[in-house]
Amino acid sequence: MLSLGVHVWIEVEGTALPEYRIQKDRRRTTCFIPSQEGKKFCVRFQNATHAPVAALRGNIYLDGIASGAGLLLATDVHATTISGQTRWEGLESPFLFAKLRTTDNEAEACQDETRLRELGTVRVQIEWVEVVRPEAWRPHSATSASSNQPVHERSKKASAHCTSLGAVEVSRPKNWYSTSRIPFVEPSEFIFQYAPLDWLRAQSIAPALPVPIPLAPTGPTPSGSRRSRDEAGEDSEDAVAELLDEEEAAVYQRLKAKMAGHQHKKRRKSTTVKQESDTVSKLVLSQPSEIIDLTGDD
Repeated sequence: MLSLGVHVWIEVEGTALPEYRIQKDRRRTTCFIPSQEGKKFCVRFQNATHAPVAALRGNIYLDGIASGAGLLLATDVHATTISGQTRWEGLESPFLFAKLRTTDNEAEACQDETRLRELGTVRVQIEWVEVVRPEAWRPHSATSASSNQPVHERSKKASAHCTSLGAVEVSRPKNWYSTSRIPFVEPSEFIFQYAPLDWLRAQSIAPALPVPIPLAPTGPTPSGSRRSRDEAGEDSEDAVAELLDEEEAAVYQRLKAKMAGHQHKKRRKSTTVKQESDTVSKLVLSQPSEIIDLTGDD
């Protein structure tokens, strides 16, 4: 999504997810994206103006829970990537989509109102900041990312997915800075509402699958056509015969036989005429040509 000079998007396996129903309201932009259970994803953002005015800080909230942040320096021309929550220097837990767990036990169900309210969203808060100084990494006190705690069945939203953190893995090297938000410039928010693609299609949010066009049936051979017509005719005649009494049926059969004889004679006559016509044509063509001398006598 693009808004207020900032481009923010979500990628899975190096490909940006499609965005549906993009809506803008002042400094908040929302859309729907398809999620797939078990897939890792990353958040990327970029200064779309390409003007080195200030740095950009992106704060990531998974289902309402603060889960990491990224910094794009004013001199950076490429997008920055946040693929997980840092656990230690060189180690992170990747972001991923997971199956939403539910329970009917009040004691086991999640009681976090923020998570329940923002369940099914990835929220990215963008701030224009000034870089104060480089710093060494240190754990954040509020680094409590989504643990995929079950929610009560009554609290379950339409989506069957949630966000979670994967097993700790090696990450690319990172530099850390302390920043200060530029005053009088309000943060902007980009909210990605995720759900399975089938659900998005069922709600007419994502385009439906194209309806396959059936191939035209191949026509039957001429003999097959005649055979089909004959069989259809026989079935029709049988149906007529069932509606007649014995005397009417006898009259119907005599009339049917007479018509068949008439059609047979007609076909024979047509064949004879054709044969005679062919014979005459052959005789005419076989006559020798007459040569006419127009030169006159000397």
